[in-house]
Amino acid sequence: MTAFERGVNNGKSQSSDGEFPSLAAVGVGK
Repeated sequence: MTAFERGVNNGKSQSSDGEFPSLAAVGVGK
């Protein structure tokens, strides 16, 4: 799993600050 995918997954599951909040924001729009 890449860092980007981890960020997206964290963004979906936590929807706060995950491990990669900036990448999560790009990936899932949060």
